[in-house]
Amino acid sequence: MVRVLRSILPLDKPQITPAPSGVKLSKLPPLPKPPAGDWRYSNGHILVNGEDVAKVVNQLADKSPAELSHFARELAAYQNYTFYTKWAKRRRRLGKKHRDPDSIDPTGELSHIMALVDAYVAKISRILKRRYDEKTDGITFKLDEEGQLILNGMNVTSFIEMTRQYPSKKAQVFLRGLKNRLALMVANKSRSPAYEKIRETTVSLFHQIDDELKRIIEEERLLENS
Repeated sequence: MVRVLRSILPLDKPQITPAPSGVKLSKLPPLPKPPAGDWRYSNGHILVNGEDVAKVVNQLADKSPAELSHFARELAAYQNYTFYTKWAKRRRRLGKKHRDPDSIDPTGELSHIMALVDAYVAKISRILKRRYDEKTDGITFKLDEEGQLILNGMNVTSFIEMTRQYPSKKAQVFLRGLKNRLALMVANKSRSPAYEKIRETTVSLFHQIDDELKRIIEEERLLENS
């Protein structure tokens, strides 16, 4: 069976730009730079510093986009370095007569490494896309395990309850700002699949804040008229 490797393996000599007169070129292009750390393939898994890459990607799900992007680049570097070194080494050992993928990758290990890296990079891309969908005008949001909205790291329900128990002018100002942010979420993210999951909660909190502000205004009016 012809493996996936056939579509990516350079079976002929790599294309090399002609060298200036008198300059001798090697038969192979420069060796790609390896990624940082200890990367290896073992028992069907890619490990980095002894830890399964699948686990590392899951751990990075809550990290910054910069960290996710960096790890994706390291994965790509590992893929390029591994592909080049394994292909070049086996190609030299087998000679030019053996150019089919089954000869160069008899165990399918190289094809599996390529497929794993592609899958991990695709997963990181999905995480980054979800992050983008969850963010607008500097707003990040998600639902916690209890279904409560976490906005820029703050539990909105808990904050509303706190302002009820400890009302203040600063709390009122913050509530108005919070209300505006929720309004932005409703207006700007209505087409986001990630947002649709929490739309009902967002609208409910918006009305709770609106009611709380009206209650505060009414209490202040009564105090002024008393």
